[in-house]
Amino acid sequence: MGEIGTVTLPYLGTMGWPVLVVLVIVAHLILAGLLRKPLGKIGRHVRRLKTPFGEVELKDMDESSAAIALRLDETRRALTERSDSNAEKIGANSQRISEMDGRLADIEEIMRGMRMDQQKSMFFTDNVPLEERIFAGLSYIQLGGNHRTKEAVIRCCRENPALYRMAAKSSPRLAVDALADLTGGTRDV
Repeated sequence: MGEIGTVTLPYLGTMGWPVLVVLVIVAHLILAGLLRKPLGKIGRHVRRLKTPFGEVELKDMDESSAAIALRLDETRRALTERSDSNAEKIGANSQRISEMDGRLADIEEIMRGMRMDQQKSMFFTDNVPLEERIFAGLSYIQLGGNHRTKEAVIRCCRENPALYRMAAKSSPRLAVDALADLTGGTRDV
């Protein structure tokens, strides 16, 4: 007992010390993360995946499955951002389309008025053949023209029943209810 520098270790049997050294090395490797794959579930770490519904823990996944899940989450985020921007674009485009619809309706109304004016002018032009004048007058009535011009067209058709029948037969949409007696009592010719 009087010797300095000598340490006595407890007796662990013939295999005690080597087993203890191996256990210490394995514990060090596990803590360092070097035995994650060889030891299977013991060494796996838990990953967290953020979703719109909260965080989800990806337990018991190997590296490739976790990587795929993370890529899918990134893709979902990118698609969500893109769909949000597309929704904004669709809203802007629908507003433009409604503005264009309004403009188109205005243009159609202007064109209808111009066509009515053209048909009315053609009906009252003396150097145009009477057949064409009757067609123009009947077209004017079909477009919604009325009042004095309508009365003049009906008077002209009554004065020339053969030309009216010809016009109504060649284009049945031009037949006028007020002139049904000229076509045998019916509008259909």
